[in-house]
Amino acid sequence: MSRNLIVFFIAWVITRLFYWMSGFSPIRDLPAVLGYSIDLGIWLLVSMISYWFLRVLGIGRKAR
Repeated sequence: MSRNLIVFFIAWVITRLFYWMSGFSPIRDLPAVLGYSIDLGIWLLVSMISYWFLRVLGIGRKAR
């Protein structure tokens, strides 16, 4: 499985769990541009951390 697909799935799960547990959804709770910007920032942060974590563990590495 592609590392990018794994990262997308992990980011989706983590953000949905965070929004569910905190009761905060930036797209619904904040004005349009600010809400989308914060949601994108959270997605990018979670994606970068999970991508780094998978790279360190060597998960999803392509066969050479």
